Amino acid sequence: MQKRLAFFRQAQTQHTVKSANLHSTGTLPSIGSTISDHMSAFNSIGNSGNMIHRAAMLQALSYDRSGSAQINLFRVMKDLGGAKKAAEHLERNFDGLVITMSNIFRPDAEEPGMAELLDNLKIPFYVVGAGIQNAMKAGDASHISKSVMDMMRVVEDKASLFGVRGNVTKNWLNSIGFNKAQAIGCPSMFAYPRNILSIKPPQTNDLILTAGHLLTGNSQKKRALTLIHGFRGYKPSYVFQGEPKHYTELLDKPDLWNEATQTIDKMEVSKYLSERLGVEMPFRRYFSFTESSAWRVAAAQHHLYIGDRIHGGVAAMQVGRPAIVLYSDSRVKELTNHHGIPSCDLEEFSSLGVVGVVEKYLTKQAIEEFHLKYISSLSNFYDAVESSGLDISNKLLIPSNIIDRTKKKPASLVSSTLSLFRK
Repeated sequence: MQKRLAFFRQAQTQHTVKSANLHSTGTLPSIGSTISDHMSAFNSIGNSGNMIHRAAMLQALSYDRSGSAQINLFRVMKDLGGAKKAAEHLERNFDGLVITMSNIFRPDAEEPGMAELLDNLKIPFYVVGAGIQNAMKAGDASHISKSVMDMMRVVEDKASLFGVRGNVTKNWLNSIGFNKAQAIGCPSMFAYPRNILSIKPPQTNDLILTAGHLLTGNSQKKRALTLIHGFRGYKPSYVFQGEPKHYTELLDKPDLWNEATQTIDKMEVSKYLSERLGVEMPFRRYFSFTESSAWRVAAAQHHLYIGDRIHGGVAAMQVGRPAIVLYSDSRVKELTNHHGIPSCDLEEFSSLGVVGVVEKYLTKQAIEEFHLKYISSLSNFYDAVESSGLDISNKLLIPSNIIDRTKKKPASLVSSTLSLFRK
């Protein structure tokens, strides 16, 4: 019999149900026309990139979908009167709890009540995606909150799966006494493996999708300007991941947000940003998605992705589009290294421009190297998940001898290995 799973945290920008009605789900965002209307939808998920990585376990696992649910454990603890009551509620209704994390190891992260809840929980629980935000000194967890550390001690002791995003996080956790962590990468990379293995070098650079940090504060301008400079001579489409909530003068202006097309008014936003950043905006349109399917459909209408957001690149790869992920911190670099995703420093992109980075990082050989590493990381993910007692949906079958070949990867084996997965 398939498991009834509870998934924490929420993967869609929808309003959650507070009442205990049977066969109910949350309501969709408003079709209001202001940026404020639009941004209210993000209160449930935070950064919209969370939709891509949180949805992955919902999609990649095989389980009793009618008996499963996304659940906000903080609200459950509050409404039921504490962590112990919340644990009892989970035990009555579910057979397991899947906890999808991201950059949980950072100074401002808090997980109130979670240690107590997990300590009282009698059904299995599984943690995936946990990672550090920035480089951490070995043996030093002094910047991490007590609630996070208390939770991780229970995870170390009881979790059926303690999955972290890469070896940088794993090694740091090992240095502070957590030895159960497995480096399995970001689950979002494993939701659509056939599409990722269909990626080829772009035939043209005409339609580019990008994302970054278009913020205008004095300490934030440089990152935005560095990305913009790299696109000289091009007009990419830009995907916001929450930045418009900082555009205070635009928030309540009517008719800037078009919910049907998932876009924000180009003229108003370009004018606003140009005045504050001092350069003309190169972007042909501004997307801001409230659900991941629309994001993937838009990505499929472009030739490639080059951007300063990891999950913007993942959305493109999920539909078979090549991507170069730009990085400015250890969090993104850890993920690209683990999966072998084509990537480069943001400053290098600014210097080389679109043609330069495509010719360097999206060659046939570079993509084949990425695919070989990907097959190995996919196999590792499958092994870790299935060993924990979970089942994979629509699993890509990987012949056992292929993994040995990906580790050796002589040039003569590259194309023949990949041909086994390509139509």
